[in-house]
Amino acid sequence: MTEKYNLFVYGTLKRFERANYMLSNSVFVAEAVTKPKYQLYSCTYFPAMTYGQNSVEGEIYQIDSDVKFRLDLYEGVDEGFYKFEEIELLSIDLVSGNYRLLDKPIYAYIFKSEINDLVKINKWP
Repeated sequence: MTEKYNLFVYGTLKRFERANYMLSNSVFVAEAVTKPKYQLYSCTYFPAMTYGQNSVEGEIYQIDSDVKFRLDLYEGVDEGFYKFEEIELLSIDLVSGNYRLLDKPIYAYIFKSEINDLVKINKWP
């Protein structure tokens, strides 16, 4: 049996965004907002979330280890661009019946590259 993860997405992986197809075999769980411990930056064609003092809006998907493997490649985990880390949420807007999918921690891809030349943003897009 493959391992399951709850993934918080905040950019190109969200519904109606260009990379959401990568989550087509995953279960949409809820819309959510992080605790005010993070910050979004614009990297022109995609956002980057780092640690900071703001809340970030996004969505939670339940993914399996195969999807996580592909997303790690997409996010450049091995190259050190992003790291898959547990995050803290402020609120969750559950889709009816999906509460049972939240029995595991919530993870997100946290940007680990240089942010000096990036512009802070409140949400994506």
